[in-house]
Amino acid sequence: MKALKRILVILILAITVLWIGLYVAVKIVLPPEKIKALVSKHGSELLGRELRIDKASAGVFPNLSVSIQGIKVANAPGFSKESCLEVKELALDLDLFSLLKLKPVIKEIRLVEPSILYQVNAAGENNLAGLGPKKDTTVIDTSKTEPLTKLPAPLQLKSFRIINAKVRYQDEKSGQEIVLGNINQSVSVEVKPNLEDVVTQGLLEINSISAYDKASGLRKGNINTTIGHEIEFNLPSETLNIASLQIGIQDIKISISGKVSQFISGIPIIDLHIVSGDIRTASLLKEVPSELSPEISKLKTDGTLTFEASAKGKLDSGSLPTIRASLSMKEISLSHSDIPSGIQSLNGELRVTENSAELQNLNFSMAGNPVSVKAIVSQLRPIPSLEQLQIHSLLDLGPLLALAGKITALPEGFSLKGLIKSDIEANGLLDPEHPEGLKAQGVVKLQGIELAMQSIPVPVKIDGNVNIDNSTIKQDLQIHMGESDLSVQVLLKDYLAMVLPKLAPGKVTNVNVSVLSQKMNLDELLPKSDKPDEPTNPLVALPLIPNFSADINVNIKKTQLMNLEMDDFKSKIEIRNAQVQIVQGMNLYTGKMEQNIHLDLRDTVNPVINLKSKITRVEANDFISRLNDKIPGNNKFYKTLSETDNTIYGKFNLDLDLKTNGLPDAAINNLTGTINAALFDGKIAQTSLVKGLGSSMSQLSKALTFDEMTFTKLDVILLVENGSLLVKDFQIPNSIVGQLSALGKIGFDNSLDLNLEQHLTAAQSRMVLGASSALSGAAAKATGIGAFASVSAIPKDAQGRAIVYYIVGGTLTKPKFALDGKRMAGDAGSQVKAAAMEALDREKQKLKAELDAKTRAFKNEAQAKIDAEKQKLEAEKKKLEAEKKKLEEKANAEKEKVQDKAKEEAKKNLKKLGF
Repeated sequence: MKALKRILVILILAITVLWIGLYVAVKIVLPPEKIKALVSKHGSELLGRELRIDKASAGVFPNLSVSIQGIKVANAPGFSKESCLEVKELALDLDLFSLLKLKPVIKEIRLVEPSILYQVNAAGENNLAGLGPKKDTTVIDTSKTEPLTKLPAPLQLKSFRIINAKVRYQDEKSGQEIVLGNINQSVSVEVKPNLEDVVTQGLLEINSISAYDKASGLRKGNINTTIGHEIEFNLPSETLNIASLQIGIQDIKISISGKVSQFISGIPIIDLHIVSGDIRTASLLKEVPSELSPEISKLKTDGTLTFEASAKGKLDSGSLPTIRASLSMKEISLSHSDIPSGIQSLNGELRVTENSAELQNLNFSMAGNPVSVKAIVSQLRPIPSLEQLQIHSLLDLGPLLALAGKITALPEGFSLKGLIKSDIEANGLLDPEHPEGLKAQGVVKLQGIELAMQSIPVPVKIDGNVNIDNSTIKQDLQIHMGESDLSVQVLLKDYLAMVLPKLAPGKVTNVNVSVLSQKMNLDELLPKSDKPDEPTNPLVALPLIPNFSADINVNIKKTQLMNLEMDDFKSKIEIRNAQVQIVQGMNLYTGKMEQNIHLDLRDTVNPVINLKSKITRVEANDFISRLNDKIPGNNKFYKTLSETDNTIYGKFNLDLDLKTNGLPDAAINNLTGTINAALFDGKIAQTSLVKGLGSSMSQLSKALTFDEMTFTKLDVILLVENGSLLVKDFQIPNSIVGQLSALGKIGFDNSLDLNLEQHLTAAQSRMVLGASSALSGAAAKATGIGAFASVSAIPKDAQGRAIVYYIVGGTLTKPKFALDGKRMAGDAGSQVKAAAMEALDREKQKLKAELDAKTRAFKNEAQAKIDAEKQKLEAEKKKLEAEKKKLEEKANAEKEKVQDKAKEEAKKNLKKLGF
């Protein structure tokens, strides 16, 4: 017994000496200052940044312990002066006896108030870049490295604690800041040498999360989250058992449990189960920052969501594990303080398996409107098959608009009411390569729809049906807009070819539209604004027109467009391959108007436009007065035309054949073609050209003063080219100032370069003809003519009317009339010379006539004598011929007598001879 006591006393003394020796050794070998120096030196080398500590200490009783306090790691250059990492205390407590037993037990690793600062500057660089030791370029032969399958001794970490940690994220570039504060963690780990039973459990709490966004002013704070776990790990058997993994965000809880195996040597196999508690929608809404909209605080929601999922099988790239999931929605509601009846009683369940999905009886009431949806997909792979889709709804748009207006900002003056009833069904294969396999059909009925908004001057009322299937959309709508009514029928075929061309290869969308109307007041429908047009960037290209064809027929009994009243407006529009053909016709007041327009929009940078228009017997002033406010004012020539209201009267004809190309800014300068116009029984009053002509004539004679021009007919032929109107012919045969004609050019910049010819009336001509008239003097003075000073320097036409020539320059708004005296004097002098030559010619003709007369008389007398002698000779000839004839007749008679006597003598002789 005494020996045992002696042994115990010796052992106690030995242990005491050992502890004393260890303590002395630690104090001698690792004094605090040396620990501090070593940690600072090696820590700075390890981090690549300056590391400073305030205090360091070590102890051996009751445990081997090391404590480092006041740790600070310097921030990167160019960032704030704050440390990027601060730790109030880093402490390690190790059970000394466990080391003696070769079963180390770490009683605690403790981090007290660690703080991490993560910053991003305006250039996108962060302050933690480059943190850590320099890369080791030594090549290691990994083929000789054996995987870790066993520890030299068991290891136990009883407690790893993080106390009141903080993480700050600051982004100077985006103006965002996120702070994770009051972070606490407690973890324990127990590891056996063969790594068969590694057990870890712990809890992480982040009790204060806040965020700020400078751009939007968004702030959010007081978010807390927890993560608790209890996990068993067995390396030799390659298994990971998750006894419990609890994730909590605010009052939302999610639990994960299950097993993962074969994650090293083969294809991992999982068997996991995820379950959520009841997730209250009110809790979710509570976390939406009110800074997004002041109306957020007025929203209210209730009801619960429950989520459950499981995954079991191999994580192979060629196959997926068996997955089953469900989301249940129970009595969910969403309302606004101003609209208590928002979405109510939303119930339904979504179930998903590895190869199917089913939405079971999703029913809800939207602002009192019932909606139900049911969908079943029997297979998800390889091509989903939609077994059934049904959507039934009856929506009252008034309450829905009120609800939408409380959630988001609506356009000013926007209102909408009426009913939309929808019944849609679909089934078939959901194959993008063969969309025709999906059979869809439905009917949407619009009842009493009324729409109003600031950009539409009058309310719009719509009734009708829309029928939809997977290839066509058919609309039959009745529309009323103020004074206007429309019956619109639309048939849209193969619409997928335009919306999703890859889903309908080889097909082209076709649109057929028929519009009928008794009255259409387009002026009432066009937006009106007193605000000046805001400057816009020049148009660089037209929008690309999708590949589709269209046939649009419009028939309107009465139309008002740009203050023009038209009857029987008919328009036929054809669109093919980005080319548009428009044929229009209408009765315009007492006349008619026909147009043929062709637009080639295939080149979006350089479109081509061809316009042919014919207007017949239209009242000019009515036409201009209704167009004057609508003619574009960005062109000087157009603007001048718009200011001719109440100045031009009469019925006019107009034939246009024009072509242009390019975008709007260039199209006016590229315009080419012809314009033929005629005005009948007309009057032009108070225009700049009339005033200019009247002023010029009044300077010649006060009696010639006039301020308006009446005429029976005006004809003009214009060629359009190079940004100008070339006047090829301009004729007013009869007016109060005589006959007018002109040639020259009118620029689109309003410039004038015209030669005007005026034939005064007979009465006016008598006032200005003669050498002493003001006009003759002005003409003679213009050229210094003197040879014919005794006669008028004013030319005359064949009817004896005075001719006046003008050179017209300046602009349409300020024309300048100048007398073309040189031309007038030249023509007048030519006429004087011509008169003298004419008199000389007349004298020559007189003398010639007298000579010719005497010659003719002499010839006639001689001829008469010859004819008398000839007649006498003819008479003598006839007398001789008569005497000759008598002699011949007498000779013939004597001859006949001789012959008869001879015959008698012969007969007698024959008779004597016996015959």
